[in-house]
Amino acid sequence: MAFSEQGMIAYFDLIDSYCLDPACDCHRVSLAVVGDKITYATISYGWETPSFYYKWGFDKEMAHLLTEGSLDPWAEQTEFAHVFLEPFSMMIKDPNFIERLKKHYAMFKKAISANVPPFQSEPNKVISLKAKRR
Repeated sequence: MAFSEQGMIAYFDLIDSYCLDPACDCHRVSLAVVGDKITYATISYGWETPSFYYKWGFDKEMAHLLTEGSLDPWAEQTEFAHVFLEPFSMMIKDPNFIERLKKHYAMFKKAISANVPPFQSEPNKVISLKAKRR
């Protein structure tokens, strides 16, 4: 994601993380918005329908927010966290972005189910908030 203010452009990366419980099949991701070694926001997102998450025990409002992408209430957020929700809402309209999240989720779940440590985050494996590799 790139932000432009007064001619300055700032770039941020999304680092995706998933549930560590091999028995859980929640179809959710937590995305940390990182720039200059600071986590500015953590966004929770679920690609299923709100009714799917309601059945998992979320109340109706939270189930709906999860499918739109919302700030993770259990993660520390900066004062600028809310700024990242609008560009994120545009990213989730891209089916390729959603498919990438689903693929990472499946890879992660397969690795932890096989008792293999999941892949480690590497700079070239980070999803840019522009959804393009640098």
